[in-house]
Amino acid sequence: MLRVLNVEGREGVYNCVELLAKQTPLLGLIPLEDLGLDPDLQQQKLRHLPTQGKDTYLTVL
Repeated sequence: MLRVLNVEGREGVYNCVELLAKQTPLLGLIPLEDLGLDPDLQQQKLRHLPTQGKDTYLTVL
């Protein structure tokens, strides 16, 4: 089922599995990479990767 996900102010449309009530959702690697978010395991936060400039995570193939 397609859903719009908004995480840390970044948004994308992804195929999602519906969970039963009170289950904790898991955000996978592909949406994290697509949204430009990098998990900081030490501080337990999501780090925003740059969207502009030479160090952007966005690439054109």
